[in-house]
Amino acid sequence: MAEATKEQIEKWRARWGAKDNPNDIEIIRNIVRIIQKTKENPEEAQDELIKYLKDKLDIGPIIENVPWDNYYKVPDLRGFTLNFLPEEERDLNEVQIPYWHLQSSFLEGSRFDSAYMENIYLESAGLQNSSLKSSKLGSANLQEASIIHSNLKNTELICANLQSASLFTSNLESANLSGANLVGTDLSYTTLKYAELIDANLAYADFSHARLGSTNFHRADIKNTNFEGKKNIKKKNSLT
Repeated sequence: MAEATKEQIEKWRARWGAKDNPNDIEIIRNIVRIIQKTKENPEEAQDELIKYLKDKLDIGPIIENVPWDNYYKVPDLRGFTLNFLPEEERDLNEVQIPYWHLQSSFLEGSRFDSAYMENIYLESAGLQNSSLKSSKLGSANLQEASIIHSNLKNTELICANLQSASLFTSNLESANLSGANLVGTDLSYTTLKYAELIDANLAYADFSHARLGSTNFHRADIKNTNFEGKKNIKKKNSLT
């Protein structure tokens, strides 16, 4: 997907109204309630949300080309914001939202523990102070996303695109980032103990002051990677 322009991002974010408008907040609450239904019946909930977005906001679905269906419709939630809701209402644990479009969304302080979100689009999204423990984000698009101060322990990010994203101070203990694109990614002060980075592209990434006990860098590309304060980094061996 082509990189979004500044005008597109502003247009997406303008959809979701203002913090002091109760009608806008109620629409966001209803969307969250429908998303939560994907835990039990993802297809039915997805269809319900597509209809709701069309009826309330005249936002049509996005057609995704997926392996099992050439015309798979997903909700268009680009620029979506949860920031107007109190933190206790940002619970999206165990939701099933693969291939959904949430580019440039505001999702700070949200909880996506054990969620199924493979191939999701979260470029330039704000996920600061969020929890994504044990979630599945294989092949997810997280380019330039802000995921600072977040918990991604045991999260699966196989072949995910995290280029130029920021994971500053986040917990990635035992996470699987094998084959991921981490070119230019900020991983400073992160915890990556027992994490898997097999075949990952780490060129120009910043691992300064990261905790890397038993991290597996087998066959990873560490060209021009910043390991300030670390010694004996070996491309074909785990770091202990």
